[in-house]
Amino acid sequence: MSEIADIIKQIASKKDRVNTFPAIVTNNTIEVVDGNPEYEVTVRKIITDADYDLIKKELDSGKADEDLAKLEMKYVRLKAAINTNDEGLIIVPRKGSWVLVSIIDSVSTKAFVSQYSEIDNILMRVNTPVKEGEDEPEDPEYIEIKLKASLLELYVGKKFKANIDKDNMVFNYLAPSENEDEEPKVLSEIKATKDTVAVLVQDEEAKILSDIKVTKEAVDILVEDKDTEMSKSVHIDPLDLTITHTDSSAVATKIDEANFEIAVDDAKVVLTTDGLEVSNGGKNLKETLAKVIDEIMKIVVVQGTGPAVGALQGLKTDIEKILN
Repeated sequence: MSEIADIIKQIASKKDRVNTFPAIVTNNTIEVVDGNPEYEVTVRKIITDADYDLIKKELDSGKADEDLAKLEMKYVRLKAAINTNDEGLIIVPRKGSWVLVSIIDSVSTKAFVSQYSEIDNILMRVNTPVKEGEDEPEDPEYIEIKLKASLLELYVGKKFKANIDKDNMVFNYLAPSENEDEEPKVLSEIKATKDTVAVLVQDEEAKILSDIKVTKEAVDILVEDKDTEMSKSVHIDPLDLTITHTDSSAVATKIDEANFEIAVDDAKVVLTTDGLEVSNGGKNLKETLAKVIDEIMKIVVVQGTGPAVGALQGLKTDIEKILN
C-alpha cells in the first residue's frame, strides 16, 4: 500500500489530481491486526442533503440500506501508514460526524480524512529517532498522549504514566514487565481528587514501603521496612496526634486535647489534667499502691510503735492526687 509521503511527491509533480468530497463517518472502530492498530475509518459519501438524512436515520436504527451501502468507502486513512507504529498525530472522527475526504487520482487506497467536524479521540506520539545503522532499542524512548473528552492519558516510554479525568489525577512511575502481555508494575503513585491526595511507594513485589494520605480531616503517614518488618505510622487530625512504632512489640504515642498517652503492648502511661495513670496488663498503679497502704495500716504491733496511720493516710491522699 502506497505511503502518503510518496503520494505527496506525486501531487507535487502534478501526476495526480486530488478530489475532496463531504462524507459521514459510519464506523470509527480501530481494528488491531497482528498486534498493530489499523488507523482507518469507514465513511459514506454525501451527494445531496437527503443522503445525509438517510444515513443518519440508518445509523440511528441500526438497519443497513442497500442503496446507501453503494456510497460506502472503507479503509479511509487517518495517518500515512495505517498499520505501522503509533508515531505521529492521529485524529479519530466521531461516528455520525461530518468529514471531508480527499482522494488522489480516484484511487480508493489513496483516500484520507482531511478535515473534521467532531472528534472522538486524539493520539499523539513522538519517538526518539533511531540513527541509521542502529537496531531498534528494546526499551524505546517516546512520549505518547491519548486525549478524549473525558480522559487524558500521558506516557513517557514504559516508565511513567499519568491519567487525568474530571474526578482524579493519577501519576505512576512504573517498572516495565519482562512479559509484554503483563501490565507494568507500579513502583510509586500520586493520586489526587477533590478531597484527597495520596502518595504510595512500593517495591516490585507490591509490598508497601511508604504510604501518605492527606484529606480535609486528617493526615496519615506509614513507613515500613521490608527487611525487618518494622513500621512507623503517624495520624494527625485537629484533635488527635498518634504515633505508632511496630516490631516485635507495639509502641504508640497519642496526644489529644485532654491526654498524652504512651503505650508499649499492654503497658500504658497516660497524663491528663486529672493526674497520671500508669497501668500494665490491666493492673493500675494507683489502685495497687492504695492497696499496699491499706494493708500496711492494718498491721497491729503488740509491743513497740505501730504504723503511723495518719501519715499513711496522708500519703494515700497524695497518691490519689498524683495518680489518676
